[in-house]
Amino acid sequence: MNRFLKNALLLLVVTISAQGCALLEKWGIVNPTEQEVEIIEQQEPHDSVHKEPFKTYQMAKPMHWQLINTNLDIDVNIPEQYIKGTAQLTLKPHNAFNMDSVVLDAKGMVVKSVKGNDSATVKSFKLIKNELVIELGKTYSKDTIKLSITYRAGKKIQDSLESNFGYDEKGIYFINPTGELNGPTQVWTQGETEFSSCWFPTIDQPNQKTTQTIKITVDTPYTALSNGRFVYMLLNEGGTRTFCYKQDKPHAPYLFMMGIGKFFKYEDTWNDSMAVDYYVDQKYAQYAKLIFGNTPEMLTFFSKTFGYKYPWDKYAQMVVKDFVSGAMENTGAVLHMSALHRDSLSYNDHTYEDYIAHELAHQWFGNLVTCKSWANLTLNEGFATYAEYLWDEYKYGSTKALETLRRMRASYFNQSNYNSHKLIEHGYADPGQMFDAHSYQKGALIQHLLRHELGDAIWKKGMSIYLNDNAFGTADIHHLQHAMEKASGLQLDEFFDQWFMQTGHPELNVQYNFVDSTSTLLVEIKQNANNQWPLFKIKPWIYWEIDGRPDSAQRTINGQYHQFKIPLRKQPDFVLIDHQLAYPIEQNSSLNTNWVLAQLRSKSPIIRLLAWDKLQYVQLHNQDSIKQILAAFCNINKPLTQEVSAIINLLKADYELYARTYPSAKQCLLSKQKFPSAQTINYLHQTGALGFAELEELKKLPSYNVRFACIEAMAKMDYEKTRPLIKIAVLSGADNELYNAVKIIANQAPAKDIDLLFYAAKKNSFFELYLVEAYTKMQVDDALLHFEKLDNYVSEGYNKSLSHSIEYKLFRWKVDLENKGEKATESERTLINKIEHLSEKIDRE
Repeated sequence: MNRFLKNALLLLVVTISAQGCALLEKWGIVNPTEQEVEIIEQQEPHDSVHKEPFKTYQMAKPMHWQLINTNLDIDVNIPEQYIKGTAQLTLKPHNAFNMDSVVLDAKGMVVKSVKGNDSATVKSFKLIKNELVIELGKTYSKDTIKLSITYRAGKKIQDSLESNFGYDEKGIYFINPTGELNGPTQVWTQGETEFSSCWFPTIDQPNQKTTQTIKITVDTPYTALSNGRFVYMLLNEGGTRTFCYKQDKPHAPYLFMMGIGKFFKYEDTWNDSMAVDYYVDQKYAQYAKLIFGNTPEMLTFFSKTFGYKYPWDKYAQMVVKDFVSGAMENTGAVLHMSALHRDSLSYNDHTYEDYIAHELAHQWFGNLVTCKSWANLTLNEGFATYAEYLWDEYKYGSTKALETLRRMRASYFNQSNYNSHKLIEHGYADPGQMFDAHSYQKGALIQHLLRHELGDAIWKKGMSIYLNDNAFGTADIHHLQHAMEKASGLQLDEFFDQWFMQTGHPELNVQYNFVDSTSTLLVEIKQNANNQWPLFKIKPWIYWEIDGRPDSAQRTINGQYHQFKIPLRKQPDFVLIDHQLAYPIEQNSSLNTNWVLAQLRSKSPIIRLLAWDKLQYVQLHNQDSIKQILAAFCNINKPLTQEVSAIINLLKADYELYARTYPSAKQCLLSKQKFPSAQTINYLHQTGALGFAELEELKKLPSYNVRFACIEAMAKMDYEKTRPLIKIAVLSGADNELYNAVKIIANQAPAKDIDLLFYAAKKNSFFELYLVEAYTKMQVDDALLHFEKLDNYVSEGYNKSLSHSIEYKLFRWKVDLENKGEKATESERTLINKIEHLSEKIDRE
């Protein structure tokens, strides 16, 4: 009897009612005595029973019909925020079913007509909730059918139907449709998870694959992008034009896309033939190549690494405004959030290459081979996330890749503290729950481990087999396991069961002791037992250095307690477990200052990098140790982010040390990085190391982060003297400068600059939050003097998506004033009344 059935039967036995007992007897099952129940409980302790609430088992939806081709003809009315469409669907029934009806997903739309490929095909149709149910004129078992559906969809239709969709569930989005607001007018779609059916009727499941032709008619000023190769652009009468794209290879409906607007298109190529295009706002035209220019090299690298040539007809990337997520991997036509609009300065601060690599990797993992159900989402997202590491490793080296790996580990470990689940999780309530640090970051960590276990060549061979065997189809975790077994010749049941089908990760408490009398290193490891997590079996390397010379030994951990005895010629400089970060292990280890200092002197950049993480946990008892650490930092050619953070935190902890080491510390912090970080500027300002004149010079460096940090520090020293720079940044600066300048004004809250915040809020509704924040920090009399401006702003036009956040800020402000009770001044009571009036107006809006 398997364990699940045994536990289920136990629960049935101990909770059975009198009526249930009679039923058991009717079935011929003997009702156990109380003594027998106790014996069963001793055999299977209560703690071993899964205590979580029962979850519905989610699986891939049955495939009664298979989509073959989808032909869309869409007329987009941007000002009215809706589309008129005709969807011609070609389907065939699965050979296991005899079908006399078709059920399509059609969320928040109005269907005008449904016609078949002959007069007898369609008998009737009706919309039931979010499904279009089509009764056919006869039963089909193997014949292909064609349906033509005319419909309307979009915000106007959703609003008229009072469709209850969240903001990230609308499927199609109209941005600044009337052109009244500052910024571009755009239309774009977002299909994942099951929201493509908000803009065309389909079977909206990841286990469906269909070819696609789409015609998009828009007003003449606008460009339209979609999946597949560009076929033609047709000029129409009446000031419109139609773009036609054809996707000949099948892909999932959630990967369909439209992107409409006025864009600058930079035309690049791959292998001197395939179109690689970058769509950006016109003001970023000169930076399109800078932002996306590594894409052709990525295409070559991933094609070689994955063992499958890029499979689609083109690769386009479009940056859109107000996107609902960071980016979306639509087949051959990716959408990115507006943060990817970079100029030469902001590119120095953040390239967003991790986003670009991630979405490109999806063209193989997710688009070419798609997870059969959302329970297997990590087959899409885990691979794409690990591709960020692979690109960094190839392009920038192992140390930079390690920093990426550490961020992934931190994201996963953080989430596992409060919400831990299996990588392959069938118990979700909503598919959106699967988009978390497990499917993404843990999935990447397990791919890293699998690569470590199998070796680079075999792991790559396994990926190639997985992609080639399942190309243009769907897969679950067993397909990946079979591919890796085929590549390696190994049986990988234990690995896949432990890491994909079980919850959690190893948690180790480690103690080290060197016994001089026997020249033996004792390593004691306790693996934390957990009622919800299993005990893991791992084979990490124990690594040490003696007089700077590295050595290691591999040991197996498969229980709760282990003691390993390793003979050494003398006491080691330090000892580490899993120094390669191959395993997703959380470990508490015995630390001492000498070991950390020895790590910082290691020839291995990875070992040195790991040492910086430990500084926050080490007690430093003498100035000599701290000086050694400072010297180690100054010897680094190009410090990474965590190394800079570590040394600044160290210096912050001892300002006397800073005073004694001021020249070298300041020089290292300013010169060792490509650009001193904002954290560096802030720290040096706080310690008084940077004067106003020095900050003025530093702000000339080609970095918005440095420029903002300098201006912010200058504003704290002399706001009036800095005010012209802040005003310029708001009125004419780049997006990054505008954002930073608004933050400075909101924090300083000078009443005379409130008009600058209104200007910024009208330019970008995101700044409304900072606008209200500035009011809450003003003196009461200043707030009263300018409150009518805020009232008028709400009356003129209001971003409803931010209303709850702003109303909450107003509410907190009101509460703070009310808490004064009778001590409240007349001005404060007047302000309370004005806040109530404004809150009521927001509610009415």
